[in-house]
Amino acid sequence: MKLLSKVERTIKKHGMLRPGDSVLVAVSGGPDSVALIRALQRISGKWRVRIGGAYFNHGLRGAESRAEEAFVEDLFQRLAIPLEKRRMDPRLRNKKKGGNLEEICREARYRFLECTWRKLGFDKVALGHNRSDQVETVLMHLLRGSGLEGMKGMLPVRDDIYIRPLLEVTREEIILFLKEEKLGYVLDSTNESEAFHRNRIRHHLLREVLSTYNPRVEENIAHLADIIREENDYINTVVDGLVSRWGIGGDGNTLRVRTEDLKGLHQALQKRMILRLLQLRARTKKGFGYTHVQAVQGLLDEATTGKNLHLPGGGPGSARLRQARDDHR
Repeated sequence: MKLLSKVERTIKKHGMLRPGDSVLVAVSGGPDSVALIRALQRISGKWRVRIGGAYFNHGLRGAESRAEEAFVEDLFQRLAIPLEKRRMDPRLRNKKKGGNLEEICREARYRFLECTWRKLGFDKVALGHNRSDQVETVLMHLLRGSGLEGMKGMLPVRDDIYIRPLLEVTREEIILFLKEEKLGYVLDSTNESEAFHRNRIRHHLLREVLSTYNPRVEENIAHLADIIREENDYINTVVDGLVSRWGIGGDGNTLRVRTEDLKGLHQALQKRMILRLLQLRARTKKGFGYTHVQAVQGLLDEATTGKNLHLPGGGPGSARLRQARDDHR
């Protein structure tokens, strides 16, 4: 069966599972997660893996959410797979986090998955993202002006815990697999809402490109994401080596590095090195962008001491170029 062979190939290619592993499958009741749990069940004997399910009800859609939960319970009973479930605390939905309810729900779901993974001693957590999801993610990041970190898309394996066995499978292949397996699924009405950026990309931008410009654009973008991920990993490896070799460190909130060392790097590597230094210096890795890196490069090019930049990331938040003895630091 085509989907099963793709899933096994993806698992082997990225070292997602080893014989004897246990996998907790995040399930929503939608076609992706139903196909994922069934596919892993079908190969579980061959791979000698133990599988279980985890369902998190956000409770955002009233009767639809309750019907979804009932469907998932019935599915796991029929498949004879153990299921852990939880409903979201309504108080969490009332919290304000930049007004982003979607992000609040996402974080609550991942907390539940991690808690269940730890409590029950699973080795991995499997997520149902497919190739079409990957393409939409890359397009979202492209439209936001992302660099390589965003354009690499979703990782096949993240934190050595989360795995995405369906990442090379299309939505069409998933639906065909479910028909062959005679398995139903439920649809989330919010996936049709134009209020979400991803949905607008899915229903308008991607359809237009597929129908007007290139019917193989999904395959091409997914391939591009693979290439970018590999090259981005290599750049990060080089940067890690430089941080170690240069003995970059400091006291308190200060990091010290020779400016001549930075200026001797290729522009692409120099930008990534500056970004790493800013992230090492800050309390959070988020908030830094191309303009901040360019500003630091501007200080290097000026070769002037004593100037400061105020940057995001917490703390005093400044980058200073100064001369110490005969070195630029």
